[in-house]
Amino acid sequence: MGWNLTKACVLTTLPMSDRARLVLVRMSLRTYDQQPKRSRSGLEPDVYYGGWDWLGLLWDDGIRTPEARHQIVKRAVRELVERGYVKPIEPATKGHRAAYRVLVDYGRSQAVDTVDNPPA
Repeated sequence: MGWNLTKACVLTTLPMSDRARLVLVRMSLRTYDQQPKRSRSGLEPDVYYGGWDWLGLLWDDGIRTPEARHQIVKRAVRELVERGYVKPIEPATKGHRAAYRVLVDYGRSQAVDTVDNPPA
C-alpha cells in the first residue's frame, strides 16, 4: 500500500475540489510506494489500476445510480489530470482498466508535517 503517497495526498495543500481530493486519496490507497518484492505482475509504484467502480463507492449512498457515480468519478479524474496530479499511462479497453500514475510528490506536496509554535 502506498502509505507515503497516501500521506502526501491527505496532507497536500494543492488546489482541487473536494471530490477530486477524495478520489486522489482513494487512488493513492491502491498504489505501492515502491515495487513489491514478490510481484510477478509487474505492478509499478505510484500507479493506480483499480478502476472507477472502486472510486465510485465513495458516493454509494443507495440513491445515486452506478451511472451517476461513474460521472462523478470521471469529472474528478479529469480535474486531477488537467491539474497534473495524475497522468494516464494506460487507456481503458474492453476487459482492461485504465491506469494512472499519481504525481503528488511525497516531499514536495506542500504538506505540513510539523507545527512551529515558538514559546511566547
